[in-house]
Amino acid sequence: MKKIILLTIVAISIAVACKKAETDSSNPVITISSPTQGQAFNAADSVTIAFTGTDDDFHGYDFTLTNNTTSAVVDQDDQHTHGNISISKKYKLPAASSFTLEVNAEDHNGNESTKSVNFTTN
Repeated sequence: MKKIILLTIVAISIAVACKKAETDSSNPVITISSPTQGQAFNAADSVTIAFTGTDDDFHGYDFTLTNNTTSAVVDQDDQHTHGNISISKKYKLPAASSFTLEVNAEDHNGNESTKSVNFTTN
C-alpha cells in the first residue's frame, strides 16, 4: 500500500512539473561533438561519446549506441529532465566494427529532434 501511495505521489509530481510553453514550436537542438560522421578509431583507443541537447522548454532525451556488426546495443539511456543536457561517456569498443550513435530529444510541447552518426573501429 505504501508503495502505491509513493508511486502516485511521484506521478503527480511529474505531471505538475511538466508544463507546456504555449508558444513553443521549435525543435530541440542536438549537437553530437564526438564522434564525427565516418570517424575511425583504433581498437586500443577509448571512444568518447559526447552530445548536447538544448531547448527553452527541454523535456527529455534518449540515446542508443549500437554495434552494427553484431546488431548488439552497446549502451542506451532515456532521461526525463527539465534542463539542457551535456553528456560525455567513454567506451572501449571491439575492433573491426561499425557503430551508430542515435540521439533523440523532446520538449514539453512534443517538438522532437533526432541526430545520428556512424563510425568505426579498426
